[in-house]
Amino acid sequence: MKKVLSILTIALFAVAMTSCNKMNETEEMILGEWEETEVIGATTINGVAGEPASMLEPGETTTMTFKKNHTYTSTWYTADGNVSTSGTWSAIDNTLTMSSDFGSLDYHIESLDESSMVLTYTETGVDEGVPYSTYIIMKLKKR
Repeated sequence: MKKVLSILTIALFAVAMTSCNKMNETEEMILGEWEETEVIGATTINGVAGEPASMLEPGETTTMTFKKNHTYTSTWYTADGNVSTSGTWSAIDNTLTMSSDFGSLDYHIESLDESSMVLTYTETGVDEGVPYSTYIIMKLKKR
């Protein structure tokens, strides 16, 4: 009986470890290198809405590479040079969470297929007593 319990314990531990490392379908689709094709953002301050505007200057591009070990690298290419950051990521349901030294951001996955992804980010708060809200829409294509 003791031997059977030991075997069951080992088997359950192996299943638990395998399921912890298994990626969900959304994460599998996110794997790889993506390029931002359009980034639109707008901010409302104290009830006054700003006009949506492109957040990429002409000639600027950003790529994001999502790896199977749940790390990512993001590189912003500009005329003045390149800036890279890296961190960890996960995708549960329709939320892509990206964490780095700058903090953690949750993006809503609006759409995702083999070749394109649309993410939105929203934030609301109060800064020096003034309420604000910000939204960003990112459109990406798989490279």
